[in-house]
Amino acid sequence: MDMALSKLNNGGWVHIFPEGSRSRDGGKTMGSCKRGVA
Repeated sequence: MDMALSKLNNGGWVHIFPEGSRSRDGGKTMGSCKRGVA
């Protein structure tokens, strides 16, 4: 979290993927949510 906050404070960006990955069908369906961080 500290690294993410530092990036944001310095004008960077942070991606958040609530499904655990990117959608393979362009966002037409949503997979199950997963716990954890990468």
